Amino acid sequence: LEAFPSLCKINSFNLNETAFFFVNPKNAPQILSNEKINLSKAIIFTSGASLLDIVIPILENSTFIQAKNYAAPSENFTKYWARASFWNNFGKNVPGGETLTTCGKNKVNIPFMVESDGEYEFLIRIAFAPDRGRLSLYVDDEFLTEIFPESSYWIALKWVKVATLDIKRGNHVLSLQNDGSGYNDVEAICVVEKSTLQAKFNEFMEKMQSFNGGIIHIIQPEDFLKESASPKFAITIQAYEGSVLIGEDALINISQGGNAFASSTQILENREYEAKYAVDGTMTTRWASSPNQPPPQWLQINWTAPQEIVAVKVFFETAYARDYLIQAWDDERSNWLTLVNMTGVNGTGGIPINNGIAYLHVFEKPVNTTKLRIYVTAFSTWPLVSIREFEAYKIATSTTLSILKDGNYRCFVRANSMTENGKIYLKLGGKTSEIQLSNNSSKYQWFDAGIFHLNVGEQELSIGTLGKVGIGEVLLYSLSENESLDLSELFVDKADANVIECEMVNPCTYKLRVSASEPFLLVFSESYNPLWKALVEGEEISPIPVYSIVNGYFINKTGNLAITIYFTGQTYVDIGLKVSLAAFISTIVLTIIPSNVLKKMILSLKKMKGRLRRYEKQ
Repeated sequence: LEAFPSLCKINSFNLNETAFFFVNPKNAPQILSNEKINLSKAIIFTSGASLLDIVIPILENSTFIQAKNYAAPSENFTKYWARASFWNNFGKNVPGGETLTTCGKNKVNIPFMVESDGEYEFLIRIAFAPDRGRLSLYVDDEFLTEIFPESSYWIALKWVKVATLDIKRGNHVLSLQNDGSGYNDVEAICVVEKSTLQAKFNEFMEKMQSFNGGIIHIIQPEDFLKESASPKFAITIQAYEGSVLIGEDALINISQGGNAFASSTQILENREYEAKYAVDGTMTTRWASSPNQPPPQWLQINWTAPQEIVAVKVFFETAYARDYLIQAWDDERSNWLTLVNMTGVNGTGGIPINNGIAYLHVFEKPVNTTKLRIYVTAFSTWPLVSIREFEAYKIATSTTLSILKDGNYRCFVRANSMTENGKIYLKLGGKTSEIQLSNNSSKYQWFDAGIFHLNVGEQELSIGTLGKVGIGEVLLYSLSENESLDLSELFVDKADANVIECEMVNPCTYKLRVSASEPFLLVFSESYNPLWKALVEGEEISPIPVYSIVNGYFINKTGNLAITIYFTGQTYVDIGLKVSLAAFISTIVLTIIPSNVLKKMILSLKKMKGRLRRYEKQ
């Protein structure tokens, strides 16, 4: 449900012209059948949904357990595992409506059965949120693993692969033990043979390669706030926009993960001001070059693996550099590449700090390197250079997407800059895009992040900001070959299917004439009931819930079609009424016939029956 506000921010989206099916364990086999899915225009992933959310509901030979069925009849979450509807009320995807929840030191036993010996995957759908407890899982009292689904925001319920275990045919018990240090919410458990799960994955992915529709990912602000998220990001609620991700210079300092080296070191009163003190994360220490060594002097950071750096910040002590370069090592050419040239600046334009000055340098484009240095070519009035911190920044936080098809994808970011010239960095598929913002408007807008080529599998989407920037949603959608498809065209339906006539015969029967040049979906806006049927050229079609509340019919026919929609439940009512009416009339007739006449009628019937018997004997 939370996808609706996001979609309504897209100008091409019209709720009256776009039908949605919510995939859950009950309707997944029906909706994701070959015929139905090929008639769909797109598959939309939202609320942190992954490929497991699609594949698990369509598994045929598996044990699927609704955890809420094992709750105690109580609302005391401290003493028991009990039912809770919080996540469903919060608008998250909870097919079962409720979770099995506790915050105390409690254990629950869940029985299950497997029909054959084998290697089985254990998966659990659990909530990621703040104030989580540690959840231990056991099978037949044997410890499997511990889960700690902690995050800085109420993100979503997600499937987690717990373990792979060889188990024997028969009855078993899965135990969940919360340690009492926080909450845990479990919605479902799946036990399935490893080979069966893999086969279903392969089958679905093969189906996706021939799927002609689009793949759309709606990434919500909370999807970025997992455990490793930058503390400079936070969720807030803004009028007319909902949840937004606020980042102020939200980049990660990676200097502390490298090794620092310098051209020389000052030794003062038996204390060495070594290079390592410029990357230790504190302003109370510093590196200083030897006063006996003239420029050039340099401070360098080496990493064991390539780093993608978007900016650096230099915190000089009083002995600042009058002229300097910021350089990155070019591994291909084996030389230094100058990224920033501060010759002739002489300490102007910086940010004053306590007993010093700082400079922030944003690169024209991100650079991949294993070495970064500041190369000082001229001192200030001091015969040395002293640096408190030399910080190198990369993009701050990320989330994972399940990419179903190889190809090009276009990305848009809904954002607003709260400071002059804010900037967003977005990295996906090995490519980094920069989005320059301005604070001319307080309204959130869609910004084009570009086209990315992505391969099937798990892809990491990373994001960071310079300045104070608010980010609403990130939208990613697949493109056909040689297609650019702007956001304004994304939900424009080019299908040619029109209702020519519509007649209500009675409240339970409707007749339509439809002209269609291709298969289509017919939406009937009556409350969903499987007894509403559509009759198309002699074929009866059962409904599928659209928006989970009304009836939808996949019509895999073209041309001028006569369609009858009728409520089959009324047929049963009509039959019952006829039977009741016949019984009622019989009762009335018997009641109004005089008793002496009735006796004569019965006597006549008995005589007629006797004659028939004598006739049969002859």
